[in-house]
Amino acid sequence: MNEIQHEYELSIVTVTFNAEKELKKTIASICAQDIKKNAKIQYIVQDGLSTDKTLSVAENNRAFIENKGIFFSVFSEKDDGIYDAMNKGIQKAEGKWICLLNAGDIFHDFHCLSVLLDCLEKNDADIVYADYCRVNPYGLRLIKIPELHQLQNKMIFCHQATIVKKSVYSEIVYDIRYRFAADYDFFLNCFQNGKSFHYFECYLIDYDLNGKSANNMVNTYKEIYKVRVDNQISSINLITKLRYMTGIVKRRILCILPQGIRWPIINFIHKLSDKFISLFIV
Repeated sequence: MNEIQHEYELSIVTVTFNAEKELKKTIASICAQDIKKNAKIQYIVQDGLSTDKTLSVAENNRAFIENKGIFFSVFSEKDDGIYDAMNKGIQKAEGKWICLLNAGDIFHDFHCLSVLLDCLEKNDADIVYADYCRVNPYGLRLIKIPELHQLQNKMIFCHQATIVKKSVYSEIVYDIRYRFAADYDFFLNCFQNGKSFHYFECYLIDYDLNGKSANNMVNTYKEIYKVRVDNQISSINLITKLRYMTGIVKRRILCILPQGIRWPIINFIHKLSDKFISLFIV
């Protein structure tokens, strides 16, 4: 069977809802990339009927985007949350590869997109994943992706720094029953179904933590556990329950702390590599 010919090499999809400030930041990052004029890139803003100036920001930047040689589309329609909006944007994407870049997230430096395009052109994997940075007003933390098999234990990716072939999305989509961890469910399904992964050694994305509710830390952790159980990765036994409850307690404690204190503590925890610590602080 001949491979489907795509009009674009890469489609970048940004889902928005009342995100005028964040969208400005993301558009500026895309337009600052040192890509060639003939690069085949599509950019889609998939909006959820925003009531602020999000759509105006998108349209006011149309010329800015199209002057970079990027084909630009804006859609605004009702959705059932972020993952439903992502699915809608993916359906409209015409690129061979798709990058889901949230409003507020940016490329790590000016060269990331051109280097990524070179990688995608030479790659035949189903999914390309890269390192990323977690950013908030208190600092930046560089995240190196661990070994792929650890995906069975936790979410190891940042979906913004994970580029997926459109053909994969024709088989597997984001399950909107999950409100916080549908991306983990998606990648776990890809892994279990034999999709091929390629590690792209590059800090690709700065992941913006601003505006994320502290309580989502707990909800996301709970849902990741549910995804593992639903996919029969995690058996329900005493050790599993103890690890799960330890993780809940840790996150509940962190949630009540001010961000300025929470951030250094999280950084400290992630620097600990001792196996004993990793057993009990999950």
